[in-house]
Amino acid sequence: MRGLRRGQLLQLRRGAYTNDTNNHDRPAPPAAGTPRGMSEAGRVAAAPAQPPGIRIEQVDHVGIRVTDRVRALEFYRLLGFRILHEVDFDAVIIIGNDARVEINLIVNGADLTAGRNILVDVPDKHPGLTHIALRVADMPATLAALAAHGIRITQGPVTFGDGHVSVFVRDPDRTVIELRARLAAGEAERIPGLVFYDPRG
Repeated sequence: MRGLRRGQLLQLRRGAYTNDTNNHDRPAPPAAGTPRGMSEAGRVAAAPAQPPGIRIEQVDHVGIRVTDRVRALEFYRLLGFRILHEVDFDAVIIIGNDARVEINLIVNGADLTAGRNILVDVPDKHPGLTHIALRVADMPATLAALAAHGIRITQGPVTFGDGHVSVFVRDPDRTVIELRARLAAGEAERIPGLVFYDPRG
């Protein structure tokens, strides 16, 4: 340790230096303006969440491929969506609701999987978007509407222990849609069959 300054010796004891002469494992020096004594985790937390030039504000829309135009539009109409615009240069129908939630229906799907969603209905876990989650204002009212329209709940109502309740449904092409709401105080007792979420379905 001879020849090391006191500060370097302290850093060595803390594991900041290695025997690698190229210093590949030496941590980067604190960024300018980082308070003295801030941990690496603290510096990561204080770092900007997005790289310069990319400032995502919100989800703009979701694209869902469907096989049957009429069938898909009727299902999403029952969820409160209506046609906003039908593109004339592509097989896309833009639908939206009163809360300005937008979905693009891509009407060129082909059912090659015997009615199964390969992202969730087969043992092999294929990468991809497994579901979309839509916030609803009132879960008891949502459950009543689903029953009235004959939309089958495939899982739920479930809670995740985070003050929310969800039900899962499928569109006609088996795309999974989660309908999710905040649980108000005392509301759990008004939701029949509410259980804790089981990832096995």
